Amino acid sequence: MDQEEYARRTLMSHPALAEHSEPLLSLFTNTKHAKLSEDLQRALPEDFNQLCRSSHQNKPSRLHCRYNATTSPFLRLAPLRMEELSLDPYIVVYHNVLSDAEIAKVEQIAEPLLEHSSVYVAEVKKAIKSKVRTALGAWIPNSDMDASGWTVVQGLYRRIRDITGLNIDDKQHLQIIKYGYGGHYDPHFDYFNATVKNTLASGDRMVTVLFYLNDARHGGSTVFTHLQLKVPSERGKVLFWYNMRGESHELDTQTVHGACPVIAGTKSVMSCWIHELDQMFIQSTYRPGGRVFPY
Repeated sequence: MDQEEYARRTLMSHPALAEHSEPLLSLFTNTKHAKLSEDLQRALPEDFNQLCRSSHQNKPSRLHCRYNATTSPFLRLAPLRMEELSLDPYIVVYHNVLSDAEIAKVEQIAEPLLEHSSVYVAEVKKAIKSKVRTALGAWIPNSDMDASGWTVVQGLYRRIRDITGLNIDDKQHLQIIKYGYGGHYDPHFDYFNATVKNTLASGDRMVTVLFYLNDARHGGSTVFTHLQLKVPSERGKVLFWYNMRGESHELDTQTVHGACPVIAGTKSVMSCWIHELDQMFIQSTYRPGGRVFPY
């Protein structure tokens, strides 16, 4: 981001890099590169930066790891390893959910579909390309994807139902996101909190299910800035959290989160959002005094 003094201080703070800081900065200065435009010369939030640094460690908690065998009948035969990260809001990690073969198949069908990802902007009421998220993205199922992809998608739907115990439509789209070097996503909420086509039809995004498709060796963690919580990107695991509070379904501002910049290699994830109105026969959607959905 052309912040040379900040880069020097960062390099000097790492013993292994300090002695090489000046040659590295000199190499950068003497190498031709395109200057960033003013809209890109922006500092990421400091609380976000602090969490993304390798020195950050989550605070010890009294939460537990256990096998989940109750969310769906299938889990009685094949329980999932669950790690609790937060109870308010509810955030858990499931380990070793996807096999290498499943991940390879997802990447195979998604790779030809990848293009510059966009984000929804409430002010203009549409998704646009923005530097708050620097990544490639694709949606599946897609009419252009390989025919074998439909079997993979149906398997993913079953896995999501097992994890969450919630309804998911068989036409639900999954988003594949691939971050390259420096790729990141600024702190944001997953809910829309706006009247748009998706929320009118199905309600807002009640739950987020995030699959990690590879290991990010340096950077790439998912961080919840309000909770001071950092979740590394590790192949095969799933991060699951509620964007709404209990039975009231009020939007939970504590779920603000972002994707740390990738420092080495790439990071690939797959997101699924489960909407509130699809759950009306599983749990109560409205409650007196709670949020009123705009019709």
